[in-house]
Amino acid sequence: MAVRVTDADLLKEAQAALEAAYAPYSNFKVGSALLTAEGKVFRGANIENVSYGATVCAERVALFKALSEGERNFTRLALVGAKRRESGSSKNFDSGPDREARGPQKTGMYMDIHEDFLGPQRSEQAASGVFRGVRLLPCGICRQVLSEFAEDLTIILQAGGKIVRKKLSKLYPEPFIREA
Repeated sequence: MAVRVTDADLLKEAQAALEAAYAPYSNFKVGSALLTAEGKVFRGANIENVSYGATVCAERVALFKALSEGERNFTRLALVGAKRRESGSSKNFDSGPDREARGPQKTGMYMDIHEDFLGPQRSEQAASGVFRGVRLLPCGICRQVLSEFAEDLTIILQAGGKIVRKKLSKLYPEPFIREA
């Protein structure tokens, strides 16, 4: 019998994973938590590399950990992110009164979707003001890789204190597929 894992539980696991992120170049930490059909949770954190092309996103880290343990059935993936503030500067990627009017902004190799604190699940770093929480969605590469193993996966995010669910099949409706 599968263990019941709530969306809030999964977001807490993703937040815990975020603490292990290695992001010295973008200063953008991401944590993920992937849930199997049997109720196992696999955490992932982004791991950057100076070459950027060798960087691995948190979603793929969690997926590869699960796959390497023999798991193949996945139901949900929670995702959280935090951007480091520039020390001594009021200039942040998400600052300014016209933030909403500007829409999504490119910040290094990541897309800033919406600025958002993570409520009670935020990390101590976010609580201390060192990191700003952000809501984000998987990049195109992660969407493709995830779709090969879990096209019906639900992506769990937190926005404005509310839990938001997005179906991977809606975010990435026409993935590359293997020919039969």
